[in-house]
Amino acid sequence: MNRVFVVDDTGWFRTAARAVIAATDGFEFAGWAASAAEGASALADADVQPDLVLIDVDLGDGSGIDLTTRLTRSLPGLRVLLVSTLDREDLPAGADSCGAIGFLSKIDLSPAMLRRHTGVP
Repeated sequence: MNRVFVVDDTGWFRTAARAVIAATDGFEFAGWAASAAEGASALADADVQPDLVLIDVDLGDGSGIDLTTRLTRSLPGLRVLLVSTLDREDLPAGADSCGAIGFLSKIDLSPAMLRRHTGVP
């Protein structure tokens, strides 16, 4: 079972992501955080690390790219998928080198896309 944690400052997306994760065979919703600070704290204190973290590129209290860099350095093996309403070509500098396994437009979040980005059939 792939446990997925969501870090996003937008309530509608956290709710939608939870529903998509719950509807995806082989995936389980592991929780969410509404800010970079909450996400960093929750993941640092987690007894069991999630298998995947969806992190919004633009969080209200900071950069999802910076958070991804910090998390992937401090928690080796953590897989992060950046999400945003921005198009890939409009992502800020550092998006390709922050340690994320990929990028997904929020409107494209679906069971098929979760499986594709994680290699789960």
